[in-house]
Amino acid sequence: MDLGVWTANHTGRPLTGLKLDANFPGDRMVTKTDWMLPDRNGKLPDLPAGQAAFGRIPTAIGLDYPVENATFSVWLSDGQAEYPWYERCWLTVAPRVTATGGRVTDWSKVQPAWLYHTFSWGRFGRAFPQVVSGAENLKYAFRVDGRAAVRTGYDGRNLYVSIEVEDDNAVFTGAPEKRDRFELKFDRDLAGDFGSASARPDLNLLVLPESSGPCQVKGVEGAAAVLTRRSAGGYTVEVSVPLGAITLRPAAAGGAIGFDLVWTDADPETGGVASSAMRWAGGSRTLGQLFFGR
Repeated sequence: MDLGVWTANHTGRPLTGLKLDANFPGDRMVTKTDWMLPDRNGKLPDLPAGQAAFGRIPTAIGLDYPVENATFSVWLSDGQAEYPWYERCWLTVAPRVTATGGRVTDWSKVQPAWLYHTFSWGRFGRAFPQVVSGAENLKYAFRVDGRAAVRTGYDGRNLYVSIEVEDDNAVFTGAPEKRDRFELKFDRDLAGDFGSASARPDLNLLVLPESSGPCQVKGVEGAAAVLTRRSAGGYTVEVSVPLGAITLRPAAAGGAIGFDLVWTDADPETGGVASSAMRWAGGSRTLGQLFFGR
């Protein structure tokens, strides 16, 4: 799999003889990622003024497991000027699965992506990019609150998403803005939407969990969700979404769509409800990416 670097030429002049390098020049202080970028030299065609293209750098990433919050630094040079670039990479993989009655029969071999948070009394340079708002409402002492394992898979009809939540006090009633909820975001044309539209999803799917059984689903025709597990420590929601609604091309190994997940965790507080929001592809200027696996 390649690391794609979308490049638009706004210089007003042609860019020729371009050099794309994940460690250029050699004395840069960058995180060692040799295991992921065995060859740091990329390829990028000449760019006329006002045009855009994808450059590519080979990686060792496969279609086996998610890659989350990986920051890549890349430099582009045309012999006259140097253009630095960095971005957080959020990638999850949906392997082929077997489903019966709209539910996956076995999730045990699917590697999860994660929503989580950590705290320290001093920052010490640490960042928590998945927390969008309400961090003060997430519990971290004596109990676990606000963590989720997100697994995805697909067959010939649907994309399936399992969200296994650790939540010490779920709220399943009330207005949507006052209860637990999930917003799944999809970009059907991932490569074609890079640029100013790269952060805007084509589809938003809202899932409102219920205390048991089918959940409320809004935004994508034919989508469904069901709460499959409930305990004192959390719950699991499984969502099915028709592939025809979220991808322009038949799903096949190596294909990709834009994907993101925002979880709003509501907790009862004296006199009302306190909420926090977490985003899977936190800190990214685009959506995350979901690759169809084998």
